Amino acid sequence: MNDYDRVPYRSHPYLLAHPDHLAAIATLHGLEPVPIDRARILEIGCSSGGHLLPMAASLPDATFVGVDPVTSAIELGRTRVADLGLRNVELLDMGIEALPSGEPFDYVVAHGVLSWVPPAVRDGLWAALGERLSERGIAYLSFNAYPGWAMRGALCHMMRWHVRDLEEPLARVAGARELLDVLCDSTAPTTEWGAMLHAERKRVAGLEDWYLLHDHLSEHNHPFWFHEVDATAHAHGLRFLAEAEPWRGGTMALSEPGRSRLPAMASSQEELEQYLDMARMAVFRETLWVRDTAPVQAALRPERLRDLSFTMRARRLDEDGTRYRTPEGTVITATDPLARALLGALGDGARSWSFGVLSQRVRGVIGELDDDQLAANLLALVVGYGVVRLHRWPRPSLGTLTERPVAFTSARAQAAAGEVRVTNLGHEGIPTDDFDRAVLARLDGAHDREALTSALIALVDRGELGVDLERERMSDDPVTAAVERRMIETLIRVARSGLLVG
Repeated sequence: MNDYDRVPYRSHPYLLAHPDHLAAIATLHGLEPVPIDRARILEIGCSSGGHLLPMAASLPDATFVGVDPVTSAIELGRTRVADLGLRNVELLDMGIEALPSGEPFDYVVAHGVLSWVPPAVRDGLWAALGERLSERGIAYLSFNAYPGWAMRGALCHMMRWHVRDLEEPLARVAGARELLDVLCDSTAPTTEWGAMLHAERKRVAGLEDWYLLHDHLSEHNHPFWFHEVDATAHAHGLRFLAEAEPWRGGTMALSEPGRSRLPAMASSQEELEQYLDMARMAVFRETLWVRDTAPVQAALRPERLRDLSFTMRARRLDEDGTRYRTPEGTVITATDPLARALLGALGDGARSWSFGVLSQRVRGVIGELDDDQLAANLLALVVGYGVVRLHRWPRPSLGTLTERPVAFTSARAQAAAGEVRVTNLGHEGIPTDDFDRAVLARLDGAHDREALTSALIALVDRGELGVDLERERMSDDPVTAAVERRMIETLIRVARSGLLVG
């Protein structure tokens, strides 16, 4: 039994590795990706299918294949496939080097694989990408990167050395956390190394034990320079397309002098990527790759946005829609009337808007509008500030509350299994509590409001579900009132979170 059997890797949806997002980035670079609703999609290192299965449930006419050498994870995934009644997904208990020959794949995802496997498996990964990616295919590949990983890698090496004699996985995790605490207590944060240690302790405190075990304490954790990965990709007939997060790449993050001087040092986009990694001290990279014959257009032209849809990434901070905060914590102030109208038209990110509809919504606020000007503003918000997320095809419409609501099948199954985070139709993980899960598991179209209330009250009566009675103390039937209140609140939140089928 290995560490993955003892402490399972928690597989979860990852929006940046969704084929729709990959297709949106490819479209931005002038390519015509295969429509995801009929694509062939391969995930390398799929674990139990937390990323793959919700996509298979939402795209029944696409074909999904997942490979992973951890037998226990694949068996769990196959059980979930059967429970969901999926017929478009196959999970294979093997390493990527053993993948049988067959049709090419239009989208290949290898998230958290390249840096964390031995050299022979890396060779198999590259061979699979080179041989099995279709002519219009897009591959997602993440890896730990130099130069930023150099200091973190030294700490990881020390952690592994410190716990080298401990057999039990979670004991090794506890020992690694203790070492980091002692090192921080022994080192002033005013020194260069001390500042890194204290920052890492703060970051590690937010990591779950399973992640720390399979990342920081992994036997294989090899960072790469971007130019090394690029050279290997070229050797297998692939070329770099873009970073998965356009707002993290490019020269927009450089200071004003660097925006002209650093690109001048590079003879190609690939060389510029390496210089950018050095300038921003890259620690981790999420990269997209295509066949070396693909007609990639490096320059981003605003008109390409007309084929895309958009959702808001940032959260509004004030009533007049001037200030927004991105998920990374950057605060954006929109002083231009067009930018404010555009951000207001995008709303809260609950749904996506096509370019045409977004243009109409903005016109309703500011009147006459040049679509070229709108596209230019959108591109700046996407690439320069990370306020807007791209979609090649519109996200599924939000479901509305009906007499007998129906939740997304994958989310309903996750709720029934007691998973804390469930996956919505937008491929996002939505946090839930016990009451949320009790409601979600019963949103199967057979329960109207009365039947749902009765089922929840029965759970409360049996002591299987807690409920807050504080606001219903004066009621003749406080349990019923509390359950009904919580149920309505949950149903509204479920609908707004994209968990209901339209």
